[in-house]
Amino acid sequence: MPKAKKKSSYSASKGQTSKAARKAAKGRSHGTAQPHQSPNRKRKSSKKPHNSTKRSRTRRSGRRGQATEIRVREEVSIAAELLSSLPANVWWRILQDPNGEDDLASGSRQEYRVILPVLLKANLISTVNVDGKYRLDYCSAGWEELGAIGMGIRMQTTAMHVNGSASYYVVVGPKPKYRNPFEQAKAVSADGMEAALGIRTVGMRVNTRLNKQDDRTMKERLEQYRLKVRAQALSEALTALEDMNDDDLREILERSGKMAHDFKKNTRVSSAVAAAAEDCSSSDGGVEEGMTDGEEATAGDTGTGDDAWASEVDEQIANSIALDLSIRPRPRRDGNGMIDVDEKKKQTNEKERMLLLSLARLWGYYDSTLTWKERTRVAAAACKQVAYDHGFAKSTGACMLHQWDKMLTDGVRSGAKDPLASDHRGSVSETDKLESEHPGYLHHLYRYAIRTVGIKASFQEITDAMNEKSATPLEQRPALSLHYLQVYRWFVKNGGKEKSSKEKPRLTDEQKSARVEWVRKRREEGFLDEDFPVCYLDEKWFYTVSRRRKIKVLPLGDNEESGA
Repeated sequence: MPKAKKKSSYSASKGQTSKAARKAAKGRSHGTAQPHQSPNRKRKSSKKPHNSTKRSRTRRSGRRGQATEIRVREEVSIAAELLSSLPANVWWRILQDPNGEDDLASGSRQEYRVILPVLLKANLISTVNVDGKYRLDYCSAGWEELGAIGMGIRMQTTAMHVNGSASYYVVVGPKPKYRNPFEQAKAVSADGMEAALGIRTVGMRVNTRLNKQDDRTMKERLEQYRLKVRAQALSEALTALEDMNDDDLREILERSGKMAHDFKKNTRVSSAVAAAAEDCSSSDGGVEEGMTDGEEATAGDTGTGDDAWASEVDEQIANSIALDLSIRPRPRRDGNGMIDVDEKKKQTNEKERMLLLSLARLWGYYDSTLTWKERTRVAAAACKQVAYDHGFAKSTGACMLHQWDKMLTDGVRSGAKDPLASDHRGSVSETDKLESEHPGYLHHLYRYAIRTVGIKASFQEITDAMNEKSATPLEQRPALSLHYLQVYRWFVKNGGKEKSSKEKPRLTDEQKSARVEWVRKRREEGFLDEDFPVCYLDEKWFYTVSRRRKIKVLPLGDNEESGA
């Protein structure tokens, strides 16, 4: 039978080697398709889109592949950056706190006066007229707008009602540490801000950021925006004044006093406005007579005054650091006399601590814009100057300013009498002071306590008895509140010994003879007989007292008589 001819394959009939090769050629002819992929539809990526948290001043919306750019106002952008600088997951008061503890200014390390224009222009707070007086109030529309835009931050606002008044708070972060501001305030009042929230405060300012350059940048931006708002308001006011008649303008300028002179000098107005300002400047409320143009310029130029004050502070700090504490005798800084130096003095008293805090605050130690190195330099200068003026051999207290400031703040809140009083009690013990002032007093109390609680009592029991005896009405010497360790150290220092009581009973001669006679008798009866059963038992000791309670023996004191 003849062999059948093999049928040619579909690939061979098409002139290609494989199905994959044919599809690749078909894709090349269309120009878009790839192997194993439809030419009319792109392959869907399995990767999730990247969720960027980078802040942006624009928001993209609309259909996929199309971008709609939304302009964000400058004040809204600044407000978002300000909120981002707050410690996360902590409730912050939106309006200014009278105590300056938990508002936006303390959390962002800025002053509320520079934050206020941004909050007002961003419509986060508003002004309301109540009985002819304006006050600030929370504005929900601005916060809703800020939340809708996003700006890369997650936040929520709430209100806390106390005694009929509402306080509004904002928290930045995914999950607040406390459910509401009331729980947070309760925890802070009980444990303090550092324990309750995990943040430190320095002079009513939160100290959480290591890079102070961010705070400086934010402060500069807030100041620039504040000046911009002031310039805009002044321009609007000048436009209104130009349209005002002379009588109304004269009335306004008469109420302004010295401001009329500054208004005429620093602005360009019409001849009628200048004439009204000239009349008001010559009135009783105008510029003081005899003031020269240079003095007027100095009085009006606040920036020059700030620079001069900063230069003066830097000079004072440099002079304080240059003080030599090793000079003996030590001259006063004003040149009037000498300072008595105490070589053993190391602890500062309450007055010296208050001077240190005041001097450090005057030199800008609590300025949040200063770097840590600059603040350390201010602290070292203040401590060295106080140490020089008050007779210290070395500078002291530079590392304790934070603690002393917290002690002063807590003391003022709690009403403490001496909030900065030192806990240092000196190198002389309390018992030595009592012995020198009232000789034999402690020996008298100790003998009474031994007769009352026994010679085997613990030092805690003896101390309690001594304190109770000293507080009796008939005792003329001071009442004591000694610790048992103080009594123990006094006991050892005066030669006291603790001896263990003898618990093993002693045998008399009659008992010893009776025991020997008993053994002899039993021996004769059959102890040595192998058929006589004998059982040996071990002795058992029964302790009637504790060996830990020892007898306390104190020799007679210098002022005690034999038999005391």
